[in-house]
Amino acid sequence: MIRRLQGLLALIAIATALTGMQTATARQTDPLPTTGSLAATDPIMNDGSHFDCYVVPAEPGSILGFGMTSSTFQPVLMIARGPDCASPGGVLYFDLGDRGDRRQAGLHFRAQSSQYLLIASSMAPGQTGPYWLATSTRPATAVGDGPRLNRPAPEFRIRRLYGPDTVIDESDPSSVSAWFTPDLAVALTRLHQANDGIGVGFGYLVDGQDSDLSTITYTFYEAGSDGQPGMRVRFSNFGQPVDLDFKLHWGSDWVIANIRSLAPDGNEKWNLRDVVAAGLREAEP
Repeated sequence: MIRRLQGLLALIAIATALTGMQTATARQTDPLPTTGSLAATDPIMNDGSHFDCYVVPAEPGSILGFGMTSSTFQPVLMIARGPDCASPGGVLYFDLGDRGDRRQAGLHFRAQSSQYLLIASSMAPGQTGPYWLATSTRPATAVGDGPRLNRPAPEFRIRRLYGPDTVIDESDPSSVSAWFTPDLAVALTRLHQANDGIGVGFGYLVDGQDSDLSTITYTFYEAGSDGQPGMRVRFSNFGQPVDLDFKLHWGSDWVIANIRSLAPDGNEKWNLRDVVAAGLREAEP
């Protein structure tokens, strides 16, 4: 789990690098090798770091574990979506090996899909040398204590929205575009300009005009009914239960494609795209 600002900034750089990495072919499927090596001839991310990519089959519900050790560089492990190593679809889990021993990185997560991409890389660009891989699998039916599971990368992203230092300034297009898909960002900015700064008219991150939040929980899912990933954020606002469904999209980072407010019975109360569209129709007749 990343606890330091340095680690979070490094994640952003690596996530961006993954989007721009050169086309690669899968090195291995099943089983994974126990040893590997980053070489100057390996494909590179756009930050200059070399990487190996492995296609990993999985049984949904099982807990997968991966460890990477190197004596010559600080290892980085990532789990990504995608059909193959030529088409990575977004970082789901990561470890930068920065918890005490910078020569080790480790991941444990519960599989929701039948296949993942394991990315083995280094923290610094251009580093090469041998590394060792370790794997483990616990079945979905396993009981008892097990390894602590890594938080999903999208959870770190959405948690920042509810931190004390994050504000989305809808008068600043760059602020909005940092958090939303391009089309939704443009629509939010247009609405803010068209109705003299009123914008949506309520706090869509808290489902109300004001906020007094408590008992916040985050639940990540890899594929909703539309096949796209998302994050359910549940909390109490002034004692009233709120259930928000963030639909996510991978660009150079995870951004918000829509937000849905759900009633206790699961029915949709509103969604941000429809609210913005209705506001624009009213403000720009």
